[in-house]
Order: sequence, then structure tokens, then C-alpha cells
Amino acid sequence: SLVTIDYAEREYRPKSPIEIDDFDKVLKLYTLLSDLSDDEDVSSVAHTATIAPDIWQRAHDMVESQKFRT
Repeated sequence: SLVTIDYAEREYRPKSPIEIDDFDKVLKLYTLLSDLSDDEDVSSVAHTATIAPDIWQRAHDMVESQKFRT
């Protein structure tokens, strides 16, 4: 039987991850990554940060609460 591959992607895996536990730094990184993902010219973004899920969620919630809604 033949296997048909519909999609393939390479993923960046950092060799030296950096743990970030300072909320202000996480917030800056979250904002940067969010802005990059919203840019139509950017297809993917990789980083070496390791962030606790609860801190990441706090940053997400703060950024979302600040967005202008129409």
C-alpha cells in the first residue's frame, strides 16, 4: 500500500532553552510573538524560551484584555 503525504513541516527545537519566570519579560515576549503572528509577512516564529503555563496564560489574559474590540 502507498502512503500519501499531504503536509510536512520542520520544527525548531532549541539546544539551550532559557527559562523565563519574570512576568514583565514574559509579557514582552508574548506581545512580540503575538504581533509577529499577526503580521501577514511572517510565516513562522521560533524562540528558546521555556515559560510556565500559568505565567503564559496570565500574559495572554492581560494582552487580550487590553485589545480594542469593535
